[in-house]
Amino acid sequence: MKLRKSWLVLLLTVGVTGCAGSVAYQQAKNEEAVGHWDLAVIQYARAAEQDPTRAAYKIALERAKLKASQAHFERGKLYRASGRPDLAVIELEQTVLLDPTNDYAAVSSARRARSRRSSTRNARPSPRWTR
Repeated sequence: MKLRKSWLVLLLTVGVTGCAGSVAYQQAKNEEAVGHWDLAVIQYARAAEQDPTRAAYKIALERAKLKASQAHFERGKLYRASGRPDLAVIELEQTVLLDPTNDYAAVSSARRARSRRSSTRNARPSPRWTR
């Protein structure tokens, strides 16, 4: 009788954990379907965390990260072209966080950040000395 209870508890635990991962995975697929890549990344990460043995969750997470990275990269280019380097830097940094292999975004982000720092330094008013 005790053995049956133990098996029942084990099955319920596995079932609940599997369901939680399954729910997060389904939510991620829904977000992915409408192009909400950042939300899909969050949900796929949650699913992979709740059920780390499911290779499909990990593969979907990597795919969503790549898509989210591409979306941030495109937004970064648009912001740069429209004269908003401050927002471009943020998007390019997000690109690199999601896809560290994107060297172009990493270099562009670093260049923009340096440019922003130097323009901020040059924009400071010089102190006026009065006698």
